[in-house]
Amino acid sequence: NELYTTDADYQSITTAIWTTFSGFNDPTAAYLTYEWAVGTTSQGTDVLPYTSIPSREIELGTFAFKISNITLVHGKTYYTTIRATTDDGNDISATSNGVLIDTTKPVISSVGIGASAGVVYT
Repeated sequence: NELYTTDADYQSITTAIWTTFSGFNDPTAAYLTYEWAVGTTSQGTDVLPYTSIPSREIELGTFAFKISNITLVHGKTYYTTIRATTDDGNDISATSNGVLIDTTKPVISSVGIGASAGVVYT
């Protein structure tokens, strides 16, 4: 799925959000838990509070997650945050740069064919 592998700036879907991440690297600590949250501000949790990511997903290297059955509002930007807790109790987190919900249908103002559109057929 394209949304799982690219950093989308916009999306038109208002009932789901995706996030992807690379593992956090700290050679001195073991990670016990991974969680993610969704908010309308950077590091926010107002849409989805921190929710556990199943450890089998981490072990399998599936670093893409989707939450459905939520309501995202046109014109708002949503941020996902991943938090890892280490065996010594420290939290490490990373937040996305956000995705804007845009449900506006495109408007086609003109269509050009041939030389007037910069296309020349020979």
